[in-house]
Amino acid sequence: MSDRFLDLPGIAGHDASAPNVNLLDADNAHFHQTLGNWSGFAANTIAQSTDVDPSSLLPGTTQVMKATYQNDLRFATDTILALGATPHNMAIFVWIPATWDGGDILIGDDGLFAGATDRTDQSVLAGDTGAWRQTWARLTPALGDLAGFMVLRTAVAPTVGRFVYFAAAHWRADTDVTFVPSCRIVGDIDMRASVLPVAFDPSTDQHIIAKRSGTSGYGIRLDSTADSVSVRHGDGVTDRDTALAMDTTAGTKAEIRATLDLATGTWNGYLDNVLSDTDAGFTNTAASPSSEALYAGSENGNEPYQGDIDWVEVRDGIDGPVVARFDAHDFTAGDTNGATATGSAGNTWTINGAASSIVFDAPAVSVVLSSPGPTVVLSTPGPSVTLLGVG
Repeated sequence: MSDRFLDLPGIAGHDASAPNVNLLDADNAHFHQTLGNWSGFAANTIAQSTDVDPSSLLPGTTQVMKATYQNDLRFATDTILALGATPHNMAIFVWIPATWDGGDILIGDDGLFAGATDRTDQSVLAGDTGAWRQTWARLTPALGDLAGFMVLRTAVAPTVGRFVYFAAAHWRADTDVTFVPSCRIVGDIDMRASVLPVAFDPSTDQHIIAKRSGTSGYGIRLDSTADSVSVRHGDGVTDRDTALAMDTTAGTKAEIRATLDLATGTWNGYLDNVLSDTDAGFTNTAASPSSEALYAGSENGNEPYQGDIDWVEVRDGIDGPVVARFDAHDFTAGDTNGATATGSAGNTWTINGAASSIVFDAPAVSVVLSSPGPTVVLSTPGPSVTLLGVG
């Protein structure tokens, strides 16, 4: 573990929780948050890029795409889920470099929703360079025309090889253009945790992450299946859950990650950042958000986890923005029942249960200074000093 973690006894009511409040725009659902669904149009190319830092854009945003113009005003497209015949907003953040010599950048359906009404849009001006800016469009799809594409385009062709960056693309019901991520996720999901449980295959379920009720909501839990974790992202009819193989070792820390690509219905499991298992064939219908609080270490106080939790996080979309993160480092060593802290994603977390506590574990450190001259060995805890050599 790191030098600070939440120690949980595996007793009901012992966990950390964040309330289900509308801090994060919870009632306006996002669909394709991940950028992995985008493809270049015609000969245009897109590729993930680290040239521009997205951290100032949204908390936890890590994925940025670079779209390079070759021969078509439409840089890139993204197939979206079927929508309802109600107002929708589609938006994307764009970074235009100073070398850009094309036109304004805009997002739209490019006429693919032919019968749509109530169209309005906002472009990013070509001269507005060197900062993240949002371009958005609103429309109400016609009843018989509820599926199509999101298109990122330029109004005027630039020189071949010119490019822009984009991030945090999304569709959303309703007409509000203000974008902040939602922890009530209905599309792709990305859940991660750093844990050291007493047992990776306990005799009863132990929840690491849970925001679930009935067949709604999502979570990761340990169960009695050896070397696996169970995951779910329910659609209101089915749990859409599975066990993902993870060859864990008792008594060692593990970084666990599970993602669901809704378009393909595919779960991927990762152990210590290495793909460990894949399970496909699940429904691609939008998930059903749960109204329960978000828990680290139980499901609404029940089926509690036993062991240590360094951190857990939930992302709106695969590699999308972090919408919730519990991190023991946000608390003070010794904090227990009732202690609160605000996480980096804006959620207020509360530690629950008298036997739950934040533990500070100072790691042993050795420093060896050698010749010429005496050798000095410093070690902690202790500390002790040993002088060897000339003296």
